[in-house]
Amino acid sequence: MNRPLAIVVAAACCLAVALAGATTNAQTPSQDPRPTPMTTFPEGAGKDVAVRICSECHPITNVTKHRESRAGWGKILEKMLGEGAHIPDDDWDTLVAYLSVTLGTKVKINEATAAVIADTFDIEDDLAAAVVRYRSQKGPFKTWKDVAAVPGIDAKRVEEQKDNLIFSGGLRPAGPPIAVRSRGPVAPLRSGGRAVGAPGVR
Repeated sequence: MNRPLAIVVAAACCLAVALAGATTNAQTPSQDPRPTPMTTFPEGAGKDVAVRICSECHPITNVTKHRESRAGWGKILEKMLGEGAHIPDDDWDTLVAYLSVTLGTKVKINEATAAVIADTFDIEDDLAAAVVRYRSQKGPFKTWKDVAAVPGIDAKRVEEQKDNLIFSGGLRPAGPPIAVRSRGPVAPLRSGGRAVGAPGVR
């Protein structure tokens, strides 16, 4: 094949590949990894408070598109207050609890750092560090009641967030039994306590 003809054939092949790629891209719509926000508030204790307060300021989807920890929702509500939202003191804790439970983040409590635990339960850093120490000393948590047993933590707060806790992480499955290799017959002991033929211990 002469050189001009080879160039034409190569160009034709490149054009065909480009057209095929363009067709494939046109047939495959782009996928948004984010879930579609709910158009209604999910069921849960405090839903009526969320509907009353949050619906006054913006569309429901502006709220339901978020997934935040208890501390994270607290920061969002603080920002709303700064922008003029009216949240009565009596409704504050109910609203934060509702949003963090129904639109919260899942946490592998047996792998979580102290910072993550602090955000999950909205507690002080020192107490969150105590949760980690307790876990290290007592072993992985198996239920929310194990977490609630940590000295100083609010058991009601732990129970409130129990649906956001994942307990599978951090648990080590039992492995196969360890085979003990026989060392053969033990030499009889002399009166001095050292086995006949056994190497000396230095």
